[in-house]
Amino acid sequence: MSQARSWYRDSCLFVPLVALVLLVCSGCGGGGGGTSHRPPPTITSFAAATNPVTVGTSTTLTAAFTGGTGVVSNGVGTVTSGVPVSTGNLTTNTTFILTVTNAAGVAATFTVTVNVVPGPAITAFTAAKNHVTIGSGTSLSYTFTGANGSIDQGIGNVVSGATSEITPTTTTTYTLTVTDSAGSAVSKSLTVNVVPAPRITSFSATPAAVAPGGVATLNAVFENGVGAVDQSIGTITSGAGITTSALAATTAFTLTVTNPAGDSVTATTTVTVTDFFTTGSMGTSRQGHTATLLRNGKVLVVGGSDGTRPLNSAELYDPATGTFAPASTSGMQQITSATLLQSDQVLVIGQTPDALGTLQPVAELYDESLGSFSSTGAPLTARLEHTATLLQSGKVLVVSGPSGMISVKPATAELYDPVTRAFSLTGSPRGILNGHTATLLRDGRVLVTGGYPPSTQPFTANAEVYDPIVGAFVNAGLMLERRAGHTATLLPNGTVLLAGDCDLECTLFTAELFVPSSGTFTATGPMNTDGVGQTATLLFDGTVLVVGGVSRNYREPASPEIYDPSTGRFRAIGPLLIARMGGHTATLLQNGKVLITGGLNPQNVVLSSAELYE
Repeated sequence: MSQARSWYRDSCLFVPLVALVLLVCSGCGGGGGGTSHRPPPTITSFAAATNPVTVGTSTTLTAAFTGGTGVVSNGVGTVTSGVPVSTGNLTTNTTFILTVTNAAGVAATFTVTVNVVPGPAITAFTAAKNHVTIGSGTSLSYTFTGANGSIDQGIGNVVSGATSEITPTTTTTYTLTVTDSAGSAVSKSLTVNVVPAPRITSFSATPAAVAPGGVATLNAVFENGVGAVDQSIGTITSGAGITTSALAATTAFTLTVTNPAGDSVTATTTVTVTDFFTTGSMGTSRQGHTATLLRNGKVLVVGGSDGTRPLNSAELYDPATGTFAPASTSGMQQITSATLLQSDQVLVIGQTPDALGTLQPVAELYDESLGSFSSTGAPLTARLEHTATLLQSGKVLVVSGPSGMISVKPATAELYDPVTRAFSLTGSPRGILNGHTATLLRDGRVLVTGGYPPSTQPFTANAEVYDPIVGAFVNAGLMLERRAGHTATLLPNGTVLLAGDCDLECTLFTAELFVPSSGTFTATGPMNTDGVGQTATLLFDGTVLVVGGVSRNYREPASPEIYDPSTGRFRAIGPLLIARMGGHTATLLQNGKVLITGGLNPQNVVLSSAELYE
């Protein structure tokens, strides 16, 4: 080719004839026609290594061609056959044109389009609960973009916006992987913690009962969670006590233990706010027994019934130890009264059957120094529900109707003389009464009130006064209500508080006072409960404790209450630790506490338990 062009150049410049120049130049053009026999360029292939690609990423283009020079559009430039070249990062679908041109200017082209797809993205991957209690489940939620999503741990393919339920048995990490159509992938992991269930071993209060204004210590043993107590107590540590604030009323405390999964268990303990506290129990269940405070501070408990038979056993309560111990056994079958004499002996009156089975009146003396019973003179009449009152002379006045059976015999009273150890008749009360009261007045006389005759007749409102100087009973008028089974308590001011059980026609919740100086009855109170079978005990501060018994409809226990003579009002206290529906005793101890023993519970079970009023 270079020789032809040289020849062409020389011919054109140095032959002077124009025709010859034209001829030679025409011959030069014929020389160019000699190249038309070269083959055109050929493109065998033109392709992208990856198609599609993720936005912002690149791929490589590889072309296979012959017969020319290759150039690729969109800034790729010259390419060599069989050598990959980069497209650069792509943001949109891009068409690349390969042009192969030979020396004659003949060109061949080939086109390839590289598709650009959005990259995979995970918007959210969460668990409804990141802590679950073992055996419980939760759900995984996820939103993402990209063609495919999958979660390991056996869950598999998932769809954006759906949820997957899981119940792991141990703490487990879950990984969500999202892959787009270009093969790019992103992943996100989360861990679901499996925790043990909360458990409460114990929750208690010490003490379980406190006086008004008292505090208690709450003790909890628990695991696998955080403990909190209501009633403004707050967080509590397992095994460590926490003290309540001053309590004005009985309060139930609830412990809640919550584990990190939010699952909770609860337990409740109650602190009773009361003036009553536990003490030792009697060795025998008793109702209708007697309880007598001895000079040595102990209490002699005698007789009563266990619900199936009369008891002639006795036991002693020791306030120093708060326990009962067996005492000597009485020889009588039924024991009705026990009276502490000035000699420190206790006169016990009752009945026992003779050889024919007929009940005969019997009396015995309990000697606290010897701890035993001995016989003394017998009463003149068998008496079932009598009263026995120690007089200022040291003698004992015994009043009631004979034997407690229906009788037309006139009512009688007897005196026991501890010097002669004998009984003698004295005076004649107006009625053959049971359920009456006999109260020693400050002037030495005895007020006898109420009761009912051993028949179907109603309660009586009668009152009379026994004068030991003349040995006679004198009419003292009528009470405001007809009463039997009521209480009668001599107050420090010399008046007598009469409270409780009255007949079905009386005014509810009534109480009244007998004023010895005027010989009249006047209303006081009212009580908080219209009770039957209650006891009344004069306390050292001059108030009166009324406990036990049952409401007059016999449906629920009567509420304990305190009578304040200075205000003439009753206020509710308590409750008793154990409801006592009657047949119990209440004895003022030398330390000012009141010992309450036995009786019947609301299920008519005879009780052996005892408690203290403080």
